[in-house]
Amino acid sequence: VDGKEMTSGLFRMYAGNALQYQYSYEEMKFIVEGSFVLTDGTGQKVTVTKGDLVHFPKGCDVTFETPYYGLGCFTGQRKEVEEDT
Repeated sequence: VDGKEMTSGLFRMYAGNALQYQYSYEEMKFIVEGSFVLTDGTGQKVTVTKGDLVHFPKGCDVTFETPYYGLGCFTGQRKEVEEDT
């Protein structure tokens, strides 16, 4: 649908370097396998595991880590929707 651009895919991560990311769009991620340790911009940490659903609001800073392996399925609105004036 024009103006409602969405994207979806898989996010896979193995233990090693952390990934720091700032969301410029809204996203939901369903954890399919393994686990992720998420740290927000304030330093708050949470561990998400298989079956968890996580919302990342536009503008949030998140650091992704995993002790072994994690696989998530994401859906996000990557294009800003402009309102009619």
